[in-house]
Amino acid sequence: MKNLLITATALFVLINFISLGYAAEPVKKHKVVFMVNTSEEKTQQIAINNIKNLIALYGKENVEIELVTYGPGMAMIMKQNEKTAPQLKELNSANVKFAACGNTMTQMKIKKEEIVDFAFVVKAGVAEVIEKQEQGWAYIRP
Repeated sequence: MKNLLITATALFVLINFISLGYAAEPVKKHKVVFMVNTSEEKTQQIAINNIKNLIALYGKENVEIELVTYGPGMAMIMKQNEKTAPQLKELNSANVKFAACGNTMTQMKIKKEEIVDFAFVVKAGVAEVIEKQEQGWAYIRP
């Protein structure tokens, strides 16, 4: 009986020790940069849907997303855009960042006050995308 108890205890300890080696790996934090440079509503909506899908799949705490707009794509982040502005606000509450191209804003005479409040201005949208890629971010262009 004593040998059976020792064997059972040893087996229990061994099983628990082995299971430590199979502990769940920490969840990888994904980093994704989206680029929109068109005023085409369909493309803008695809970008929004892609972002929502990534958040639903990975969880907002496991994915870092930045949407960069430049050229005609600036229409997407304008306050007056009744179609996208509310959706972007929702995405912002899920920690999505929005970058506006400063070069485009200068060229198109767009004031900071005209874009959604939670967007930030970068010097050049294309350069922002390049720098994110150099830092290992995945690049998506819908």
